[in-house]
Amino acid sequence: MNGIWSSLEFNIFDVLMINALKSTELPDANICVGVITSASGIKGYVKIKCFTENPEDISTFKNVFDPDKARDFNIKIISIRDTYVIASLAGVTSRNDAETLQNTKLYIKRSELPISAEEEFYHADLLGCKVYFDNGLLVGEVKNVCNFGAGDLIEIHDDVANKDFFYPFNKQFIKSVDIEARVIMAVHFNESIAIAE
Repeated sequence: MNGIWSSLEFNIFDVLMINALKSTELPDANICVGVITSASGIKGYVKIKCFTENPEDISTFKNVFDPDKARDFNIKIISIRDTYVIASLAGVTSRNDAETLQNTKLYIKRSELPISAEEEFYHADLLGCKVYFDNGLLVGEVKNVCNFGAGDLIEIHDDVANKDFFYPFNKQFIKSVDIEARVIMAVHFNESIAIAE
């Protein structure tokens, strides 16, 4: 699967329980799929940190673009290394050209993402969802999805306390996710919450 996704089966990938939804049912937002971190070599190649499930997926999208500079990128992968690729970009033919693109974020439209499987969710679709405990208490709103190595977490902003905190995103702690309603139901378990610094 292309894209940034999370699964309640404990194999969440870093930029998603009810049924999977067609991507056209949600706003066609810009989704960041990578960032150009540096130039590579003298031929105009760039190093791209990829946020897709598989680094090579970044070259399969029809339209990769930088919305800030209104520029499109045609990406050809030269080599793959862990979570990044070395790539050539159409029109970028020198190291100087490549260096001007450092820190450029690469985006696609959400409609380019494939339909997620059941119990898999794109991170972008979780952002902004309201989180409720199973006792009916509104906890807050999802502002980020993270994984620091011990499992996936949703970062929740509590408007009342004006604080952010992390909550596990797995079947033990999440009862249901309704992307259409923008609602996540979580188990009330205070000990699982870590304050976000």
